[in-house]
Amino acid sequence: MFVILFMAQKGGVAKTTLLWNLAIMACLAGYRVCLIDFDEVQASLTRLVERRELNPWFQLLKADFADLRTKLTQAATDGFQYCFIDTAGEDNPAFSRIVELADFVVVPCGESDLDLASIESTLAILRRQNAPHAILPARVYHTETVGTREW
Repeated sequence: MFVILFMAQKGGVAKTTLLWNLAIMACLAGYRVCLIDFDEVQASLTRLVERRELNPWFQLLKADFADLRTKLTQAATDGFQYCFIDTAGEDNPAFSRIVELADFVVVPCGESDLDLASIESTLAILRRQNAPHAILPARVYHTETVGTREW
């Protein structure tokens, strides 16, 4: 099973939105997908799954830092091919342990100076652990006038 972690030390950079869209794309491509929400305060991912009633598509796993390895092993045994993990937008030392279990880390980043500055601590963790990762611009604004309509 391929584990993809969405991680940033700042909230509001579209971690959950990007995760959600990629998870749906994986499901539509025929993969079995499980989700883990480590953002206990916002719990946006949990609310999305419950509100959309997409439980047949996704299985939302309940896990804490202590039993994450066991949960991932069980999910792989149960035939899941992807696991997407959402984290809170905060600097949490426990996230380093999650990085160890991830096959790939997506670092969403907004366009503001604060967003760009906040990824430094995230990247430091990833570099220390030699974790494969990519910075993904979460919001890119482009306006171009076409006729009388702005795009």
